[in-house]
Amino acid sequence: MEKQKKIEAEKAEKAAKKAKEAEGKEKKPKEEEILDPTAYFENRSKMITELKKNPNTYPYPHKFHVQLTVHQFINKYAPLTQKQWLEENVSIAGRVTNIRQQGKKLVFYDIRQEGERLQVMCS
Repeated sequence: MEKQKKIEAEKAEKAAKKAKEAEGKEKKPKEEEILDPTAYFENRSKMITELKKNPNTYPYPHKFHVQLTVHQFINKYAPLTQKQWLEENVSIAGRVTNIRQQGKKLVFYDIRQEGERLQVMCS
C-alpha cells in the first residue's frame, strides 16, 4: 500500500509540475492559424512588391541560363562512379517531381525533362 501511495503521489507531483509549466508558457498560435486568407494574400503581395524594388532580389527572373539539358548532363557525367562527386557548378532546367529529405542536411531532388530523370543529392 505504501508503494502505491508513493507512486500516486509522484504521479500527482509530475502532473502538477507539467500544469504549472504549461501555465507559465504562453502558447502562441501558429501564424497560419491567425491569418485569414485575405491577410495572407496582402502580406505576400507586400513582400513580393518589396522584392521587386531591387533588381538583385527580383522574384521572377526574365531568363534562366541553362548550360546543359538533362539528357546532355546524363551523357556527359555517366562515366562517374557512385563514389565520385561533381564539384563544379552546372545549371540545368527541368521539372522537380520529387523532394526527399534524409535528416537535417541531406536532400534528394528528382528532376525530369523530356522523358529523362535525374536525381540530385544536395547537402
